[in-house]
Amino acid sequence: MFFGRFPTFQGFVYMLVGIFVGCVFWVALGVVLGIVITNDVKRDIITTLVGLPASFASSVFYPLNMIHSSIFKAIVLLNPLTYLAQFLRNAYLFGTFDTTSFLILLVASGLLSLLSYYTARNV
Repeated sequence: MFFGRFPTFQGFVYMLVGIFVGCVFWVALGVVLGIVITNDVKRDIITTLVGLPASFASSVFYPLNMIHSSIFKAIVLLNPLTYLAQFLRNAYLFGTFDTTSFLILLVASGLLSLLSYYTARNV
């Protein structure tokens, strides 16, 4: 499970920060979808159609540098889950703080949180 490696304390703290910011993003997305979509069946279908492709169109299952297709790489780079996976992978394996991935994830989480706030206010 751990591939013979355990994160350093610093890497563990970075992972907690990344998990928190990632949770903010996905919760905000869930709030927006939950408010906009009122039918339970439609909500479940859209959640499945968004969640499953998002996990495969990111670098969760493989490192970003292993993608050779420029079209697929562009799709992967638009996916916020890619930056969460990169940040957590670097924190866990190397104990480093990937500033670029974190800032992109932080901006995406902030913008989606604002969108969810204004969506909830206007209901």
